[in-house]
Amino acid sequence: IPGVYDDKDYGRFIIEKSGLFDVDELLLPFIDYEGFAHSKREATLLSGGYVSGGFVGVSQDIGTLMDYAGEYSDPLEIIEEEQITFRLFSPLWAQLFEEGQEKEVEIYGEELAETAQDIQEMIDRQVQASEIPRGLMTYFHKSREISAKVLSAFPAVEIHEGILYGVLECQLKSPLSEEELQILKDDWLGQMSDGWGEGFEQQEIRTQEGSLFVHFWGAENDFSIWTESELKGVNETQIQNSMSQSM
Repeated sequence: IPGVYDDKDYGRFIIEKSGLFDVDELLLPFIDYEGFAHSKREATLLSGGYVSGGFVGVSQDIGTLMDYAGEYSDPLEIIEEEQITFRLFSPLWAQLFEEGQEKEVEIYGEELAETAQDIQEMIDRQVQASEIPRGLMTYFHKSREISAKVLSAFPAVEIHEGILYGVLECQLKSPLSEEELQILKDDWLGQMSDGWGEGFEQQEIRTQEGSLFVHFWGAENDFSIWTESELKGVNETQIQNSMSQSM
């Protein structure tokens, strides 16, 4: 980490710049950056230190690098940690305000799929503006174990069998247990209804048909969140009938 020369610098970087935490600015003067960094290094790194360029932390046994004989030796083999792409799906609905019409139109399913690109572009603009590397996992505080396994989580939309679904796309370091999966689902439900989704549904998305306001929550009375395998195993007719009843 360039420009980080002691524990105070390292603690300030993790808390204020890494995207791992969302801290009220009023609390910053009272944070023990040095103590936090010391604890963080002991808990997560096998070795670490401050050099002329900044801070270097080693998460693997540094002994594997000690026999490196320079540029004329065999190159070091760098094994990149494999990540698992994992998606959660849920039904969407939207309000369409057509020009010249006094009342909005509610749209679902296949009709909503026609606006998939417009919706995804709005999500992408929000993600780019936030500049948070871990996405919604930045605000996840229910389990340290799950937070360590789920490297990032970003909202998206995806068409499956002609129907547009809301998606939470995650990158996993390791698989989740059934209990951990349920906790992640519950957290995503809260984000859709009261967190990220509450803000997103207020964003006007301009389409050829008019102004669209998309809701990740409340598309049906019996709202569900499916994993990718669960969705494909569910009878699609049942899903469509459930969404049609909501109309």
